[in-house]
Order: sequence, then structure tokens, then C-alpha cells
Amino acid sequence: MSYNGGLMKSDSEWVSLIEKSDALSPKSKVSYKKQLRSVLRSFNKGGDLNGISAILSDPDDAKKTLAHIPDNSLRTYLAVILSLFKRGEEAGWFSRTSQNILKLSQKWSEMLHVSSKRYGSRIEDNKPSERERESHASIYEWREAFKASFKKDPVSQETLLLAFHALMTPPLRGGDLGLVRLGYTMSGNCLYQADDSDQWTLLIRNHKTSASHGDLTRRLSPELAKVLDVNLESTPHREWLFMTQGGSPYSDSGFSSWKSGVFHEAFGRAVTTNSLRHEFVSSMDRQNQTTSEARHIAHQMGHGLHMQRQYIRFM
Repeated sequence: MSYNGGLMKSDSEWVSLIEKSDALSPKSKVSYKKQLRSVLRSFNKGGDLNGISAILSDPDDAKKTLAHIPDNSLRTYLAVILSLFKRGEEAGWFSRTSQNILKLSQKWSEMLHVSSKRYGSRIEDNKPSERERESHASIYEWREAFKASFKKDPVSQETLLLAFHALMTPPLRGGDLGLVRLGYTMSGNCLYQADDSDQWTLLIRNHKTSASHGDLTRRLSPELAKVLDVNLESTPHREWLFMTQGGSPYSDSGFSSWKSGVFHEAFGRAVTTNSLRHEFVSSMDRQNQTTSEARHIAHQMGHGLHMQRQYIRFM
């Protein structure tokens, strides 16, 4: 294995490129850094490859590790790896047309193409991956998990989290509830009651597809509103829907980690918000659903009809 000119940088220097890039949105930067950490964890298991520069420089050796990663995750890992070639060129570290760099990027591109093709074939057939089978839970199971938590502790943050998944439709994405202020705000995500109404409205302005789909709005059902009211009575002066023990909002990674733990405790396996979204779409009565109804639900979930169809899984 040999490093190529311009690639021999520290991990912190690579991460800095992502943070400084004008071509990436704030949400994309968070996502890219998260995926990059996952890439490093995948390689940091006693093998020779244990740094970003080393990984970039030896795609042939990297295949040994990547072969064991599911295509859905693999596509995101390969995408962030390829993005680093673009970020490096932006920083003036190298030119992507130079012989060595071009050869490396082409190998990574081919790996992404193969992975995407395999993933696309499975999605076209609406087949669940092994991980999706393991993380699957029915809508009934979600409601039962919430009921069990409510019976155990009706005012806990864990119960509230399960309530916002089991009782609110259509379900949001995994991180959308992580930074929600209580009370109306002019920017960011918030949960509020209008002055002349007891109706709770959840307004998600910052989400993965906000540029193309705008704000996502949910009117809380009476059942969910009751759970929320009981929860707020126990901590009446807090600023955030979900907060750490210290009263501050969660970081993106902190919320994700906490949420994963809550779901694992509730279901006994790695159930996820994304698996709920797949289950919600898969369980809809599409035969008696108009196109406009399907389009409205898809928009509420932050994507289009084509993506909505790809969310269906035949278990």
C-alpha cells in the first residue's frame, strides 16, 4: 500500500474539509461526518487500514472489509469516500484528473456502481434486507411498546419518544424530533399551540429534504396530545421536546444514540425509525388510495411518489 500525492492527510484535516465546504448544506455536512465515522469504525478492527488517507489510497484492499457491509449502508459509505476526492480538489490538495488520483476515484466509483445496482435490484423487487427483517416491527407492536412504557412511567422521555412514533402519522425521519423547541419560533423546528387553540402543531423546518419539500407539519392527535400534556406537567418549564438529563438539547449523534437505546429496550432488538416508515408505507391500503392521497402522504414524509413506492417491503 502506498499513499498518493495530496492524500496523506490526517483524519481531522479530512473532516475539516467537509466542515468548510461551501458546496454542502449544514444537514449534508452532519450526515457526511456521521458516515465518515462509520467508515472508520468499519476499518478500525485490527486490520492494516485504519485512517481515512489509508482507506482512500487502497480500494482493492478495502473491498475485503466492504464486502461484509449491507448495500444500503455501503452506498452511503462509498458516496462519502468519493466526496472526499471532490473536497480535496476544492482545497487544492490534488487534481482529480491526475493519473494516480483518477485511477483511485474510478475504482471507488465502480464499487459504488456495483453496490447501487445490487441495492436497486432489491428495491425494485421491494425485498427487505436482512437488517430490515431484523429491525421490522408492525404498527401493532409499536402501539404495544408505547402502552407498556406508558404503564411503566407515563411521564418519562422514553414514553414520550415512543408515543411520537406510535401515535403520529405519517412518521417523520429519525433525527427530525431531536431538536424541537417548545413554543412557536420563527426558525428551526418547533411544537406549539396557537393562542386561540388547544391543538398542538409540530413544525419541522430543518430536515433532509427541506430544500425540495419545504416544511413538514403534523397536527397532534388527541391521544398523543394527552400524552404530551401529562409529560409537560412533570417538567413545565423546559424549552425542548426532548432533552438530556442536564436540560439541554441533544446533539444529532446524542439523540440518535439515546433513541436507539430506547427502542432496543422496548423491542428487544434493533428497531429503528426508518423501519417504522417502511412499515407505515407497506401497510397502507393502496388499492383504495387515490393518487392525490398517496402524493400528500409522500410529501408529508419528505419525498415523492417514486420514493414512496420504493419504501414498500414485502415481508
